[in-house]
Amino acid sequence: MKKEDGVTVISLIIYIGALLIIAVIIGRITSFFYNNVMDIQEDTSYSNVYSKINLSLLTLIEDEDLAGIEFGNFERDGEYYIFKENENEDDSCSAVRIMINDGDEKKVKTIGLVGNQLYYDKTLLGEDVERFSFSNNVKNSEDKITYTMDLDVRIGQENYNHTYTAVVE
Repeated sequence: MKKEDGVTVISLIIYIGALLIIAVIIGRITSFFYNNVMDIQEDTSYSNVYSKINLSLLTLIEDEDLAGIEFGNFERDGEYYIFKENENEDDSCSAVRIMINDGDEKKVKTIGLVGNQLYYDKTLLGEDVERFSFSNNVKNSEDKITYTMDLDVRIGQENYNHTYTAVVE
C-alpha cells in the first residue's frame, strides 16, 4: 500500500468547515460590538445636544452685562414663530429670552423649542428634543434681581435636569 502525501478531499472538507465556523464566530462577535457602538453613538449624540444647551445658557447668564431674563413659549404667527412671554410666573415654559447690555442697546438672545427642534436664535442646537421646559423663580431685592431656573430636558431617551442661577444688578 502506498502512503498518500498532501491534501486529501476529506482533510480539505475539514479545513473548509473549520474556517467557516471561525468566520461565523468572528462575524457574531463583530456584530455584537458594532451594535453596542451604535447604542453608544446615540447616547453621545444626546449628551452632545445637552452640552450645547448647557454651554449656550451658561455663556449667556454668566455675561457681566446681563440685563434681564424673560420666560415664555414660541407660538406660530403665520409662517414664523414668535416669542410670547408667560404672564403667570408659575407656568413652565419652553423658551427663554436673555437680554444683554451692549452699550446703548440691548442684545436679545433666545433659546427655545419649536416642534422637536431646539434653537438658539436661528441656530439649530439639536433635534429629537421631546421636552425642554423651565420652571422659574424671580426674586427682586433692592439692588438686584435673582433668577433661578430649573431646566428639564428630554432628548431622545435621555433626561437631563439642571438648575441655573443668574443675578442682574
